[in-house]
Amino acid sequence: MSNNCTVYYDPISAPSRGVWMTIRAAKIDVKMKHVNILTGEVKQEWYKKVNPEMLVPSLDDNGFHLWESRAVMKYLVSKFAPDSDLYPKDLQKRATIDQLLDFDLNQLSGSIRPFVIPQVFADPKNPPDAEKEKLVVAGLEKLEHYLEGKKNITGDKLTIADFAIWQSLSILKLIDYNLSSYKNICAWWERSTKWPFYTECSEKLWAFKAANFK
Repeated sequence: MSNNCTVYYDPISAPSRGVWMTIRAAKIDVKMKHVNILTGEVKQEWYKKVNPEMLVPSLDDNGFHLWESRAVMKYLVSKFAPDSDLYPKDLQKRATIDQLLDFDLNQLSGSIRPFVIPQVFADPKNPPDAEKEKLVVAGLEKLEHYLEGKKNITGDKLTIADFAIWQSLSILKLIDYNLSSYKNICAWWERSTKWPFYTECSEKLWAFKAANFK
């Protein structure tokens, strides 16, 4: 479906990857504009008009501006792919997805980012924080339980909850965090590598990791 919507993203940004995967999975025809977070492009005046918080991803749909990756994913599917299973119309199915998006935001991503970012982006880099790791483990244990007997996060169908949680776990992958004790998570991650858009949406992240984290 062709439209005049523009999505601003950076392929090394975890939230950008979830939105990017949503666009590819739903086959939504939007303009994709790279905004470089490492060079500070997000702080330029033109971009502040799109997103005053100076973060990616952001969306400009004919003057309607939206940010926060989970909100952007919901909006894109609801407007441009309303019949998609990625964010279905059925209220109970949608509520289950929303529940998992909230779990990711508040517990999974909410614990992973404070644990990982000081280890990889601080100058000097910080050692792992044992107390912060406890929160990561608690989130991973819940995710392991959610995935029991399921192909994807909510069941058989791929949804935007998968992409949100994938983007969060990809942050842990930057430090090669050991997930081997979580059999359901590992099996789900392995299946994610078979998504037809996986390589396109992740290859620049892995190249960035190889170049910067030895």
